[in-house]
Amino acid sequence: MDYGLNSRKTLSFAYPLIQITGGLVHLQERIACEIQEKVGNLIVIKKWSSDFERFLKSSEIIGNDITYAGLEHTLEEMNFEFVSKLEEKGQYSRVGDVVTLWPIGYANPIRIEFFDEEIEKMYFYDVVYGRKLGSVESAVLADVSILDDRIEWENIRILKGQKKVDSGLKFLNGIKFSLSLQDSEFVVAIFGQVDLEADSTVDLELSYPPLFYSRIDLLKKEVQRLEEQGYEIFIQSAHKDQLDKDLKKHLFDGTDELSAGFVDKKMKRIFYTDRELFGTIFITREKQKKISSIQAKKLLNQIEGEVEIGDHIVHEDHGVGVYSGISREKDQEYLLIKYAKEDELLVPLDQIHRLTKYIGVSNKAPEVSTLDQLKWRQITEKAKKVINILARDLVNHYAKIQVSKAESVEVSETDKYQQFVAGFGFEETVDQKRTISEVFQDLSKDKPMNRLIVGDVGFGKTEVAMRAAFKTVEEGMQVAVLAPTTVLTAQHQKVFQERFKNFGINIAMMSRFSGKNKNSKIVEQLKKGEIDIVVGTHRLFSNDVAFKNLGLLIIDEEQKFGVAQKEKLKKLKLGAHVLSMTATPIPRTLSMALSQIQDISIISTPPEGRKSVKTRVQELDWNDIQKAVKREVDRGGQIYFVHNRVQTIYSIEDKLKSLLPGIKFAVGHGQMREDELEKTINDFYEKKYDCLICTTIIENGIDMPNVNTIIINKSQNFGLGQLYQLRGRVGRSKVQAYAYMFYDGEKVRQEDKKDAEKKEKEKKYIKRLEAIMESQDLGSGFKIASRDLEIRGAGNLLGREQHGQISKIGLALYMQMLAEEIERLRLISG
Repeated sequence: MDYGLNSRKTLSFAYPLIQITGGLVHLQERIACEIQEKVGNLIVIKKWSSDFERFLKSSEIIGNDITYAGLEHTLEEMNFEFVSKLEEKGQYSRVGDVVTLWPIGYANPIRIEFFDEEIEKMYFYDVVYGRKLGSVESAVLADVSILDDRIEWENIRILKGQKKVDSGLKFLNGIKFSLSLQDSEFVVAIFGQVDLEADSTVDLELSYPPLFYSRIDLLKKEVQRLEEQGYEIFIQSAHKDQLDKDLKKHLFDGTDELSAGFVDKKMKRIFYTDRELFGTIFITREKQKKISSIQAKKLLNQIEGEVEIGDHIVHEDHGVGVYSGISREKDQEYLLIKYAKEDELLVPLDQIHRLTKYIGVSNKAPEVSTLDQLKWRQITEKAKKVINILARDLVNHYAKIQVSKAESVEVSETDKYQQFVAGFGFEETVDQKRTISEVFQDLSKDKPMNRLIVGDVGFGKTEVAMRAAFKTVEEGMQVAVLAPTTVLTAQHQKVFQERFKNFGINIAMMSRFSGKNKNSKIVEQLKKGEIDIVVGTHRLFSNDVAFKNLGLLIIDEEQKFGVAQKEKLKKLKLGAHVLSMTATPIPRTLSMALSQIQDISIISTPPEGRKSVKTRVQELDWNDIQKAVKREVDRGGQIYFVHNRVQTIYSIEDKLKSLLPGIKFAVGHGQMREDELEKTINDFYEKKYDCLICTTIIENGIDMPNVNTIIINKSQNFGLGQLYQLRGRVGRSKVQAYAYMFYDGEKVRQEDKKDAEKKEKEKKYIKRLEAIMESQDLGSGFKIASRDLEIRGAGNLLGREQHGQISKIGLALYMQMLAEEIERLRLISG
């Protein structure tokens, strides 16, 4: 399909040119990958401007023959910015004989390892996970100052050695390109009609399908009409339960997910997504342009969500409106947002990055803005002032950490350390190995480590912490392990003592329940340096606690501590290496990571052999509970039965005993005496009981591999994050685990005065339970944390003074503004 277009302008560079028309924006990446498969190395320009001609004219192809000095000279000539830590395109860093650069157009940076002046290795490098991706033989470098608008950077993509899109949807079947590469390694593909002479042109004739806005009856008629015309129908939907069997036969389960559908007239096929079926859109912050950090981009992807018609949405320039569907004007698609006083706003699809899903601080609906930019500006300016106070506090605190000195830890692998590692008994995952390396790198410096490990429940965060603790103690320094609850503290003590038992390391536990005399003795031993590792609750914050030489502070689930406790924790952090761990990060934790105040390591790989927990959500049925308990006991396992009301927990025990007379039950809750609770937990661990009836005391950290069934009673009363954490208490071994979430199916009575309020409450708990069913895959903690905020509201997570600002502008925009302000202040302070 070649057409000569001789009347047009010839480009002033030597690359062969393909012009593609009729290719929809959301399909360009897939189409480009298909062209690459046919022609080889490809420079893709999604939206042409004269700047790109200058950019390509300045380009140079570097290969294995470039020298160290030659590369340095080229990067300077191309106006690359030299930085200590690579964060965005147009930058390069240098450590010894290793140069990492990120040219415009590439999805990942390129790392080049030299031996003297010659290249030894050249490969794509993932700076987020710190791993090699694929080898590179040559790369295109061009003057980064020509395209000085960062938005323009997104319009160019260079496909060379990148992973190809494996899609069941091909757009270029049967199309051949008659191109002579001659002296050029690369071909240029430009999308859209441009006044240039092309070597080949392709008109794809793709268009958007009609919108149905939940009128499934109309969709069925349209599908029938298209089938009669010989069209193939494909449907991709997250709401399959809303489709009948006639439509379900068209479901497409390809690996790729499309943000919108398309009509392909040439190949006679049509593809529908939830955007066409229900009018939903999906907001993602992947192309967030204002925050440059790679980690920021990684984490901002988690602050995303499906927006349905009628949901509140925030435009950064116009305020809170109501998403009202998709509008089409002259072959262009726009999102329609309705505001107060019957105002409406059409937002082009390429401006979706200016929208955030509204997440509030309560169940109360937000006030919808008018299209009065001055009024909205006043609201955001007021929010900025309050955010500035919080940001300054955070920046000042972490600046103190930055300027303080910490004793470096020698992290070489001694014989003792190798013996300690051998005691792990499992194969480390790739993510664990990388995180251990990052932590050890931090410890080896005299600047205090400030790293957050984010990893799903049971993915091996504690093992990383224990290895850091071992090396710190081996160097003659002390370690403090801080946890928010006494039960979790006791669990950590048990795990640490088991792992360290053969190495003569003194471990103690402190909590307010340990007894005055015992705590006083530990305080004295800490001052003298007689205790190597102390595990404790916030009792470690007390004024009488002092360390002889604190080298490392490990904090588990810091967000569980109160505001006053966090203030005391700040003082404890100064001058020590700090390693924090969490399974479900909350917005404050995220915002610190986003703004580069805190380094972050993400463990997203499950241990080998780990199975996801099979989850069932249903109305309360005591016969099914009886069967679930009996099934687990029959296979030699144990059960958690979670009932979160102390007042009725013993009546639940009586009921279970009457249903299951041969089963041994124990009860555990936070109002028991500490020694009694600890004995109960230990006895259950020693398998003296089959089933532990408990409150949410097991929510964090208790690791019992033999417990592989959890039953949660009245699950409608739990937050989504809680349900996820509770489910994570089982499935800690290679045995298939089960989670049963029973809810009371009380329906709302129409005559009830608070009918609307109850309906809203019921709707939210149903959404929570649907979400937990959707998120059965291993490693879905991030999504759960985000979804939980959407459903229950953000709550007062950032202090009382921030509460009102979040409710006015929404949590997502608030977090974005906070991260930007922190980054601004950090750059000013140097």
